Amino acid sequence: MKTCIMIPTYNERENISRLINEILKLKIKDLHIVVVDDNSPDKTGEAVKEMEKKNGNVHLLLRTEDRGRFLSRPKIYPSTVN
Repeated sequence: MKTCIMIPTYNERENISRLINEILKLKIKDLHIVVVDDNSPDKTGEAVKEMEKKNGNVHLLLRTEDRGRFLSRPKIYPSTVN
């Protein structure tokens, strides 16, 4: 069974890499981390893209409009990882 951790973000560039690395240290079998960035002006999405290149279990959904963390959650659910 796959485990998917969903992280909605906005302006979390300074924190997101550390958070993802800490989650990956948990060594959960078949773990996928999906980050939904809400068009952060601080380039949070770019930081996640770099992590995505290094780890195939990290995924980025980059929103083009600012809808806030709460409204980002429904967008995540249909985007399940195969």
